[in-house]
Amino acid sequence: MATRWGICSTGKCSHDFTVALKTLPHEDHQVVAVAARKLEDAQEFATKHSISRVYGSYEELARDPDIDVVYIGVYHPYRLMLFTNAKKNVLCEKPLAMNTKEILSSAKRNDVLLMEMYCPFCGSSVTAPHGVCGVCGRDITFLKDVANKVAEEMPTTSAHLSAQPSTSAGK
Repeated sequence: MATRWGICSTGKCSHDFTVALKTLPHEDHQVVAVAARKLEDAQEFATKHSISRVYGSYEELARDPDIDVVYIGVYHPYRLMLFTNAKKNVLCEKPLAMNTKEILSSAKRNDVLLMEMYCPFCGSSVTAPHGVCGVCGRDITFLKDVANKVAEEMPTTSAHLSAQPSTSAGK
């Protein structure tokens, strides 16, 4: 069964991510819903990307039972908490900077994956498949384990993150 994606926000990052996701096999990944603060923006995005479900609020997307993962193209701690508390897996474009411990605790408590598309080594938000930064080429696979660590164990700065060894190296 395909992973069913919901898109939170309709800006350039969300557009680029949706275009990239559609290059993958349809039987593996499907964008099934989009939400924006203004229904008109979500409708325009949905038309452009052939998305069937459109929401004029992020809360509606969080309540959609058919979403496996939410992609968040614009960082805001409220949105992250909204989706993790709704038991949605989250892929966030921007780095976690505010309320990190609360957000990570919510992901752990709700048993969902929370992953950011951000390289702590070079600051790039451009990543390539298989956990390697598409800009600097460094291994960032350890970020996959972020949601599985208790908040107190989490580093709070990129400098701390860069010191973390990869837990997936050699697998």
